[in-house]
Amino acid sequence: MDIDANYINEVLDDLATQRDKAIQDLGKVEGAANLCHHFLGKIASDEEEESSLDAPDLESLSVKDLKVVAKEAGLQGYSKLNKDELVSAIRGEKT
Repeated sequence: MDIDANYINEVLDDLATQRDKAIQDLGKVEGAANLCHHFLGKIASDEEEESSLDAPDLESLSVKDLKVVAKEAGLQGYSKLNKDELVSAIRGEKT
């Protein structure tokens, strides 16, 4: 039973590619989790305030991070929104 060395190298390369993609995906998940954790902590610490998601917090986030917040909040159609629209949608304001 001979196994072609080229075949083994192709399989190893494929596994390495899959591993690298999994590591990238894990980084994205960790980033989203950290962002959610930040906002959950902010909500808990600002429970007495009228709104824990005030202007400086949301407006300091990137569009990419705002889209993560919008997705986690269950908003629909957020992927086509610009930064100002995302901030308004997350706050529940009518646009």
